[in-house]
Amino acid sequence: MSSRFGRKLARLRMPGTTTVEAPEAQTPSAAEAPPRSEGGARSEGSDRHAHSEHTDPFARAARSDAPLRRGRGWDLDGADDSDGAEAEEAPRDADAIEGADAPTPGEVARKARIARLQARIDAMVGRRQRALSRGEGAPGADAGRLRAAPAGAWGRLARGSAPHADGIEGEGEGAVTDAPPVEARDPDDFSGVPGALEETDFGPLHVVRATFGPDHCHGEAPVGRALAVAAREVARFALDPELAEVDIERALFLDTETTGLYGAGTVPFLIGLGWFEGGCLELRQLFLRRLGEERPMLEFLADRLARSSCIITYNGKSFDWPLIGQRFVMNRLPPPPDPLHLDLLHCARRAYKKRIGGARLVQIEERVLGMQRVDDTPGHEIPLIYLDFVRGGPADRVAGVIQHNAHDIVAMAALLGRLGERFAAAHRDDDPRDLLSYARIAERAGDTQRAADFARVAAERSTGSHAADAWLLHATLARRRGDVDEAQRGYEAALAEAVDREQSGAAHLALAKLFEHRRKDFDQALRHAYHTRWMEGAPAWQKRIDRIERKRARAAS
Repeated sequence: MSSRFGRKLARLRMPGTTTVEAPEAQTPSAAEAPPRSEGGARSEGSDRHAHSEHTDPFARAARSDAPLRRGRGWDLDGADDSDGAEAEEAPRDADAIEGADAPTPGEVARKARIARLQARIDAMVGRRQRALSRGEGAPGADAGRLRAAPAGAWGRLARGSAPHADGIEGEGEGAVTDAPPVEARDPDDFSGVPGALEETDFGPLHVVRATFGPDHCHGEAPVGRALAVAAREVARFALDPELAEVDIERALFLDTETTGLYGAGTVPFLIGLGWFEGGCLELRQLFLRRLGEERPMLEFLADRLARSSCIITYNGKSFDWPLIGQRFVMNRLPPPPDPLHLDLLHCARRAYKKRIGGARLVQIEERVLGMQRVDDTPGHEIPLIYLDFVRGGPADRVAGVIQHNAHDIVAMAALLGRLGERFAAAHRDDDPRDLLSYARIAERAGDTQRAADFARVAAERSTGSHAADAWLLHATLARRRGDVDEAQRGYEAALAEAVDREQSGAAHLALAKLFEHRRKDFDQALRHAYHTRWMEGAPAWQKRIDRIERKRARAAS
């Protein structure tokens, strides 16, 4: 809410307006009017004011005789406010303003609005700061922001500043002074940031280094197991035949932490890279100490990409990689060619969403890898932490961001190994919902035998709805292979396990087709067909019934 008020205040305080000194806007007297030059033009601030009339619609409205136009963006205090009412309250002493360029009623109303809006912001920030000082926290989404950056945007607002339209802070009136002072960090002091400044072939670059042995476990999954995954298996569970020839040992794990989620101004201030070398997972994290120093970081990344067989990300196809390409262009560097790309988000979603209900990386870590992060920095706080850091805020929370990024890289390596291991063959100790998901992935990849194995184990190890879905898939795969007996057994088992009309209707329809076209048992086909009307619709259902009855009559004659 405060940020919304701040934006409205910024729109009202456009260049060419004066700072409000008190909520009650008084019409200046003739003695207080700005002096005029000999030519009649206003001196000192006249050029700025005259320019604002051409560029600022609010200034034009304020200096015209027409009443200020109301709209959704102007109604700051509710429907009871009236520009006309406030204009009528303004003094109209003609003698006092004779010979002076007095503010119009619209300008008076606008100044009063600015004052009220400033007072609202000050009151809101004051309440939140007092709550924090009492240890009560702040309700809602803003609580994380306040805890994340006490010396950041809210801290500056509490010390009496208000955002302007161009992003420069200006002093506001009525500032809350009960916020504890925070000592600013020297902008050139990076002692609290892990890693060190290194001289690379591309220039000075802040690098964080780490090495994880093949037996290092992220939760219950060793990272070295990713090297045992065959490329053809990767291509199958990723549903991307182009990955069938990649060298996993030369794959590059990539994850970024950014200043936002979208827009040309979004900057990846931390690029995490991981690759296998001598059986160990090597981690390099490239940290942007100051905005505007991206070139060494991007050139280091381009060099590493040129030596890699593919990149492995989590949601990188939609976010990380397009953003990186954009930053190359913005820094006037040739963007690297699009590499082969394995996005583990899509793999995890296909494999585990049926059981977990989502596919966020932290969910996959907890429910698949058995990893529970402790004191992890929430992703939504990361942009504010970094922006506060570059403005002189504390560096200790940046270490948490770097650790968060390292967890993401190691988790991707562990997840790749787990996916390859569990997709290679059906394991009876796996959750039946995962087995059914593996079966559907294998079916889409064209590996029908593997899909049938997964579906059969899933059907045998579950009951109810999950069993019905698994038996339907198993029977369908058997029918495609031409195994009529197994297909009939599967459809009948699905019918027995069905818990809703959709599952039973699908089983009845499949059995009606099977008995009509393969078994030539028209009595059984007709019995099952009578249960499919709601699925097929009346015209198609009646057509099927008539056809089966004709076939039965011919067979009986």
